[in-house]
Amino acid sequence: MSYSSLLDKQELSPNVIENDGCIRPGDPIELSYEFINLINSNSLHLKHRKLLDPLSLDYENILSVHYADGSAQGEAGALRLLYHTPQGIQILYGNFVYGDLRFSDVIKKLPMLSPLDSSSYNIGSFPYPFGGKLEIPCDWVYLYMGAMNHHYLKREIFEEASEFINHFLSNGYHKSVVFDAIAWLYRVNPLPTQQFHKKCMRHQRHPIELAYEFIKLTRSQHIHPEYKRLFDLLPLDYENILGVHYTYEYTYGYIYT
Repeated sequence: MSYSSLLDKQELSPNVIENDGCIRPGDPIELSYEFINLINSNSLHLKHRKLLDPLSLDYENILSVHYADGSAQGEAGALRLLYHTPQGIQILYGNFVYGDLRFSDVIKKLPMLSPLDSSSYNIGSFPYPFGGKLEIPCDWVYLYMGAMNHHYLKREIFEEASEFINHFLSNGYHKSVVFDAIAWLYRVNPLPTQQFHKKCMRHQRHPIELAYEFIKLTRSQHIHPEYKRLFDLLPLDYENILGVHYTYEYTYGYIYT
């Protein structure tokens, strides 16, 4: 799922306090299990807001940074910041590959990202995978999220949440979810669940059970999906295209939305 689908379409009112910016109360282990349940049920959809002007950000209020290289798996070119605003802690999002984010402005505010800059697609300016060394500022902790995704976390946040983080990592969950885990822990608001109703997977039941049910349906020839002419659906919203089936050497195919 693209992070742009998590953007809140409503303008944030300066008088509305969305959260108090404080960590969730409770035992870190119990909070970790609660977060794991949200991940397993595909129920975690945190609200994102568009990053409009990186140069206007206050460095001290940036708590966490997720940077996806231009060739990263997931959403290439994505930048997500956990940022403390007067309305509480928010996730700010932009993309320098598929969006209009100027990564040069981001580097001016966060120079530690400079060695990871692939926005120019110039290998000579991107030394890290080729033997270069990252210089981690003393007030930050670095976590490699895998597949060219990078995560910087303020050291004070890491120390406050370390027991929570270490517990779900020790239970087999990958470092790729640490950014979302921290955002959830600091009460970033979720999007309304109805925005995801039509896209929700049948997650209330076990995947193996669902696979057997699907096999029975196909063998009994009871699978009859509804098809519509592609021409009647134009123009398509790119974010709503979930899969593409293309038949080679023919001029038609199927798009499932």
